[in-house]
Amino acid sequence: NLPLMTGASSASPALSAFRTVTIFSILLILLITAGIMATETGYLQLSVQQENLAAWLLITVLMVFCGWICPKLSWNRYVGLRLPWTVSDPQTWALAHRILGWISLPSAVFYTAAVMTLPDFGAVSATAVILWVAVPSVLSLVFWLRKYRHQ
Repeated sequence: NLPLMTGASSASPALSAFRTVTIFSILLILLITAGIMATETGYLQLSVQQENLAAWLLITVLMVFCGWICPKLSWNRYVGLRLPWTVSDPQTWALAHRILGWISLPSAVFYTAAVMTLPDFGAVSATAVILWVAVPSVLSLVFWLRKYRHQ
């Protein structure tokens, strides 16, 4: 029922991007669940360094994937940067996702460099993810406020 959720025809490129995100999300959830189950049952024992490496890899893959797919996503209410101003306006949606596409690869590179040089993995990861989401969120909010200020 993806065409019903997206409002796109079954052959449209927008539906293809939505389908790709859905499959990626399912695979990511299954992978994370399997990893948690393996570590909690004792089948897989990871050192702190190995856990940090796995978390870094997961965050980096997520950033790169989002950078590739976000500009291709059409406006919808289910997947993407679902903020009040992006969901209410397709132009703001497109801008936010274009910005996310532009900054994702550089963010992943800077995040990798920061993880390698700074000692606090948790703080670096949290800061990187927050900035990665905050930049397109704030810029799209500014666009939306300017667009609707005079209406």
